[in-house]
Parts: sequence; structure tokens; C-alpha cells
Amino acid sequence: MDTINSGGPPVEWLSSLLKGFKLEDDTSREKLLKLFRDLKESYEAQERATPAEYTGEQDEELKHLCTEASLLFVARVLFVAQSGIGRNAPAHIGCPISRIVTAAGINLLDFFREVYVVVSKLSAYFEARGGSSRIFTQQAQLKENSETVVVMGLLAKKYKDNFNLFLHQLDFFKQVVLRLGWSAFLVLRVKLLSTFPDVVSCVELLPCVFAVLASHAPRLPDCLSHLNQDSKPALLKAMSDMCKADYSRVLARMSSVEPLLSQILTAAVPEWRMALYTAKMQQEIAAEEKTLAFAAIDLVSSKWGCGRR
Repeated sequence: MDTINSGGPPVEWLSSLLKGFKLEDDTSREKLLKLFRDLKESYEAQERATPAEYTGEQDEELKHLCTEASLLFVARVLFVAQSGIGRNAPAHIGCPISRIVTAAGINLLDFFREVYVVVSKLSAYFEARGGSSRIFTQQAQLKENSETVVVMGLLAKKYKDNFNLFLHQLDFFKQVVLRLGWSAFLVLRVKLLSTFPDVVSCVELLPCVFAVLASHAPRLPDCLSHLNQDSKPALLKAMSDMCKADYSRVLARMSSVEPLLSQILTAAVPEWRMALYTAKMQQEIAAEEKTLAFAAIDLVSSKWGCGRR
């Protein structure tokens, strides 16, 4: 039995997480912890009153962690509502879903699978206080958040599959670029959220990311070797076709994507940073040679001018 059940201090991961909450004082932290315990008591009472359902083979430890994380999430939402913090809540108490999930050692899919069950079993708790599970679900935006997780999971798989097709020949830097490209995709999605609000538009963003990745890579992969690396329209068209995205729409989005993406990538990948440095040095050397050539011409011209005088 964990210590929360006996009214003692919270389990280690939860205790550590609570200490990180940016609450005003110890009293607020204790209120949040009491809210968590009340919710846990109500949940366990419902568990005892409900006949056990067969759920197949299930990792009990994982289920327990997901339940604890879900209860803490519910406590956090209710605490914010009761405190009247409103929109400033995430920054104020510093505990978004991602932090709760990370501290519990679970993933978002497992969390959202369990949190709906937990909220449903807390119906009596909500109703006793003039609410309902449905109202809480809306208040916590569970539907929107869980849909986002599912969509991003699908996009992540599509990104990884296409990355392995396009850029598998990056050798040493493959994992670096894989993570960087996905991070760049996420950053762009946030910065251009109004431009990429749904799955279709996000799929159109992927070819933009791949086109910039490929154009900055040391060489094109074999599947694109027939293209000129400097021919951006052809490269973007090939990426759009492979991602099964509409090229005209991808092309229209590229103007807002490319400046941001190029800035992120050229500054972050060692191989590309070196390539950028080399190209810059070559330009400077070429410019210097051109200057010296003009200087030599000027000297010759001056001599000829002196000779004529």
C-alpha cells in the first residue's frame, strides 16, 4: 500500500512533483494535496463498489501510475478553478499534463486512456459538488487534448517513415537530424498554428520540412538523385508526392516555412553549420580574389595612364 492511502506523505514521484509546483505558499500546496487525497478516496470507494471488469492482461503498475497521474491532473484542474487563477494557471502552478506524465514515468496515450476512466468513476464526487463528469471533461479540454495526442502520434509516425526513406544516408548525423527535424516541425506548428490548424495542413507542412532538410543535407538520397539539389521547386514537388500532399498547397505554405526552418536548421546541425561556414569562406575568398584582381587592373591602368602622360 502506498503512503497516500494511509494519509501519510505522497509517493516519491508525486512528492517531488508537488515540490516543483509554483504555488503561493505551503498552505496552497497542502490544499492541492488534500484535494488529491479526497479525489483518491472517492475513486477508490467507487472502485470497491463496482464489480471488477475483465480487462485482459494489464500491467498493474502502469495502471496504478496512470491512475495517480490522472487523479493529480483532476486535482490540478479543480484547484485552478477554485483558486480563480483561470488562463494563467499553467504558468502559475507550473504543472502541465506533460510534466505530470513525465514525473509518473508514463506516456501520453496511456494517460489519456486512463484519465477518462478516472473521471467517469469520480461522477459521484462531481455531482455532490454541483458538477458532473461531462462538465469536468469540457472544462479540462480532455477531448481536444487527447485528439491532439492521437494526431501528433500519427504525424510522428508519418514523419519517421518518410525520414527513413528520404534521409537514411546521413550516417553519423542521422539521429541528430531526425530529432531536429521533428523538433523543427513542432516549433513551426506552434508558430504557424493558424496556418496549420488540422491534420491535412500538418501533412502539408511535412514536405516543407523534408525539402529544407534535403536541400541542406551533404547530398541527396538515392531516391532523389535524379534531381538537382539546388532546384527547390522540383525537390519540393518530389517531397509532396512522396508524402501524398497537394503540391500547390505545399508550395503556397513554403514561403512562410522556409525562412524560419532554414534559420533553425543551419544553426543547429554541425555538418550543415560547417557546410555553411565553408560556403561563406569560399564566398569571402572569391570576393577577396576579385578585389585583388580589380586592384591589379587599377595598378596597370595607372601605369598605362602615367605612361601616356
